[in-house]
Amino acid sequence: MYPEETITITSKGEKEARVLIATGRMVIYKYKKMDGSEVKGKYSILLIPENGEKERLMIVQSANGKEIIVNRVKISSEMAFYDEKKKSVVKF
Repeated sequence: MYPEETITITSKGEKEARVLIATGRMVIYKYKKMDGSEVKGKYSILLIPENGEKERLMIVQSANGKEIIVNRVKISSEMAFYDEKKKSVVKF
């Protein structure tokens, strides 16, 4: 039913097909305290699909070292990020 190149094998040995939901852009960003120190083990991914319905996934590192998504939120407004390399604000 699905093309062979879309098939993946689960850890239980079952076959599954990767089926496209959306395409678009993404922004990966981290958090820093106001003194410039990095907030360790926490970052977010802003998904920007072609239809424009932005969604943020907040990811944190658990005590055992695994990364988990702790918050999934639809974003309706523009978000601003500080680009430390260019020393400027970037908006999405």
